[in-house]
Amino acid sequence: MPILDTLKRMYRDAFIEQPESAEDPKAFDWFRTKDDRIFGIRREHLSANERQLLKLTFTPYSIEPLNRTKKQQAWANLLYDNVPPVNTPVLPQEIRLVYFVLHRFEDRHRNLNAAIKSFFNRSYLTTIWKTTSEGVIILKNRGDRSCEELIDLVTADFYCDIMMLNVPDVVVSGLSETSSRHRLLFQLARHLFPNQKYFEYVHLFPLMLVHAFADQSRFEIKEWRARIGSLPPELVQSINVYFHHNFNLSTAAGALYIHRNSLQYRLDRVHRMTGLDPKQFHDAVIISLLLLNDHYERWAAEQKKESES
Repeated sequence: MPILDTLKRMYRDAFIEQPESAEDPKAFDWFRTKDDRIFGIRREHLSANERQLLKLTFTPYSIEPLNRTKKQQAWANLLYDNVPPVNTPVLPQEIRLVYFVLHRFEDRHRNLNAAIKSFFNRSYLTTIWKTTSEGVIILKNRGDRSCEELIDLVTADFYCDIMMLNVPDVVVSGLSETSSRHRLLFQLARHLFPNQKYFEYVHLFPLMLVHAFADQSRFEIKEWRARIGSLPPELVQSINVYFHHNFNLSTAAGALYIHRNSLQYRLDRVHRMTGLDPKQFHDAVIISLLLLNDHYERWAAEQKKESES
């Protein structure tokens, strides 16, 4: 990540990654990048202006322990450590989970907890913070309050950015393993689609397939991947917008600020270059998966390059 390399050169020994690497973590101001990397800079090396600039660029990260009620700790044990709660009322068989990640959040956590509880009302069970900037809302598996409404509320009232993943119909039995998969998928979705604020779990099914396929080499799809990879950026953008507008040429063309016939010509070019027709449902499904696979592999290659540098 170039910006972190720049900070390393600027602050030298005052720069460190991960709180566990520091002898005295409290001597540092800690921050979190959009790709979930944690770094710190010694406080005495930061001016007030530098500290403010870092807060605007990154998410402040607190290393203070999270204060949890007994109820919250019981749910946290079940979620993260697969430890069933004891001496508590019978748990529901199914719940709804809403995972969230905050950026530039500087308010009090209890204020946000109160807002979330008020928003979901009777379906609300509790909010579990995994760190000071991410957690999960646990709800009874009913109610139809839209998470997109909550995103608008949090953004407006708390002056921060928030991303959410909604997962209904979660069986409490085996919750830790299930939640671990949810968090991995949410992390991938945030990295691959950083401008998207809200994800429905079922809509990430193609990403699940691509991630699962990444470790498989039994099937020969190199030719098809190469065809998709050879498409110019304007054709890839046109396909994505066309799919987003549910195969409607007119509205998609309007969103692209081009004539309907121009979009038709671009889709025909895709057909000629790949042998797959984006106007046909079955071909469109294949194109969509191949595009997602190409995006995923480019991101994975960048992550590998950064880890090796």
